Amino acid sequence: MKTLAMTAIATLMTTSAFAESQDWLLSENADWKVFLVDLENEPLSCVMENAEPEVGISFMVWTYGDGFYDIQLYDDTFDFEPGTSGHLVLQIDDKQPVVGAAVAIDESIFMNGLDDFEFLVDCTFGNTLYVLDDNGNETHWFSLDGTAALMVEFMNCAQSL
Repeated sequence: MKTLAMTAIATLMTTSAFAESQDWLLSENADWKVFLVDLENEPLSCVMENAEPEVGISFMVWTYGDGFYDIQLYDDTFDFEPGTSGHLVLQIDDKQPVVGAAVAIDESIFMNGLDDFEFLVDCTFGNTLYVLDDNGNETHWFSLDGTAALMVEFMNCAQSL
């Protein structure tokens, strides 16, 4: 079901907005926002997002309240065929990178089923999130400013699902 949800999200998602869905902004701080999202025919979800619409990119952490987290990297310059697979490499500051299987659809890359709670803790106390290529080179980066203040809101949202 989560794969279907992520496919629906990819189809409906635009940078910093959830087209054809209902979303409620729960909180925002610095570069991050927390939303409750209701996609048609899908379970409610909570999203923590850092969007930079002026450059067409965003980084989102999704949860459906099941203890797992899905990562979405959106870049309006991406143009993937549906079902393209590979992996996503994320690094916070100088911590060990997190590598996970990923599926790419249109302008988004999804890493589903992340259960690494330490990654969320590192997001909370880190400074910068890097997306790396296969050679370890930075392709995207996002400030983590604001995540510490929003993590409690994100977790409360997840527990309410």
